[in-house]
Amino acid sequence: MTNQPPSNPPPAGEKPLDHEMAVYAKNLPNWVDREGQFVVIFKDEVLGFFNDFGDALQVGYTKAGPKTAFLVKRVMQNEKPIFIRGCVA
Repeated sequence: MTNQPPSNPPPAGEKPLDHEMAVYAKNLPNWVDREGQFVVIFKDEVLGFFNDFGDALQVGYTKAGPKTAFLVKRVMQNEKPIFIRGCVA
């Protein structure tokens, strides 16, 4: 098995999952009642909310495919950034 890039590469100038993160940020204020759950986002579509990360990941693979990028993220209204010294992105 080779490590191949996703079959839906982002547009030029975008990083993988930038679009899905924008969908997350746009919808986050409406998801107060989903705090702590995992959301699955593929392109513009919210595929669902799950209490278990593994369940969310499985739905992403089933609906988007194993070689297509999709986002699984915990819904957090007040997410605090984590700074790691010495890391350069």
